Formats: sequence, structure tokens, C-alpha cells
Amino acid sequence: MPAMNPCHAPERSNFEGIALRGRAAQAECDGCHQHSMANGQLPVGWTLEEIRKVSGDREAMPLDTHRVVMGWPALDERLHPEIVLGFRGLCLVKAVNDDDWYMGSLSDDSSVTCWSAYDNFYEALRGL
Repeated sequence: MPAMNPCHAPERSNFEGIALRGRAAQAECDGCHQHSMANGQLPVGWTLEEIRKVSGDREAMPLDTHRVVMGWPALDERLHPEIVLGFRGLCLVKAVNDDDWYMGSLSDDSSVTCWSAYDNFYEALRGL
């Protein structure tokens, strides 16, 4: 039986092991997520300057999608990120095949724990 890709590993119902899964997913993910803009991408129709202006964060930047993202509303739900944007320790994540934007915190191990969702990117930026 081939080794399971950590990006698609079964999830646990609590936060134990998230840091380990985060490091494992980052180290071993075999390309199941999209790459662009040298490790990150922007939402269609938005420039980095516009995102920085609306969010008020002059250091906002697109981040690599190779990371564990735990979703909302179920904290043990795994999201598969299409876009990840970083804002001074906070993140906005757009999951594959999902129109919502999830807000969460960026952990030291590069994983993201989301606690809210927005159906509008502009409103998500204003909510940071």
C-alpha cells in the first residue's frame, strides 16, 4: 500500500497533532495544490497594492498553499487552499471549489486555524 499523502490524511477531532501534520504536509506534499506567483497567488481582479490598501497592511503578501488549514465552522474540517494571503499573523484562505474566504491565524509551523468565513473578499479584507 503506498504512503498516504499528508495533505489528504484523515483528520482528528481535536487540535493535538496539528503542528505535526502541518510540518509533515509542508515537507511531503507532492504537488496536490496549485503553484503560481512563486509560491502564492492573488484573487482574480486584485493587485497586491489594492489588497494592501483595503486591508491597511502594507506587508500583506500571497503565501504558499502547501500548508495545513483547519476550517470553519467545524474546527476539525480540513480545507484545501487555493489561495492563502498573509497579514501580520492572520490569513485569508480561499479553498478549492469554495467561494468563501476563511479568516484565521498563522501558526509558527505555517498551519492556519480559521475561525470565521466571509462570502465577499472585500469584506474579509475589511474584517482584518
